[in-house]
Amino acid sequence: MLTIAHLNPDQFRIELRIQVIELIVSLETKHEQSGAIIHIYEYIVGDETGCIVLNTKSELQIDSVYDIKHAYTETVEGYLRLYATDIEPSSSKQLDGINTQNNRSAILLARKLH
Repeated sequence: MLTIAHLNPDQFRIELRIQVIELIVSLETKHEQSGAIIHIYEYIVGDETGCIVLNTKSELQIDSVYDIKHAYTETVEGYLRLYATDIEPSSSKQLDGINTQNNRSAILLARKLH
């Protein structure tokens, strides 16, 4: 299992244990082709090494701990985001000391061309 401090852009098949810190935004929109209603949530989630913005279609409980599987990262306007659909409640009740000082989504990333 990875930690938030070890996340990089364009990473796939990520497995993490996180705690939900805060709901940032909740959106409701329609799917372009089917017209079905889609709910999208953005949360600040963290572990002992840092925190990050999580984009998901799952409604999560604040202060709860979840195990995330098959997640991936992308940059949005230069900022790191975590995307996940496979999220399950964890057997852990709380994580020890969430590090909110190392917000991986608050760091502007620049791509280097080689």
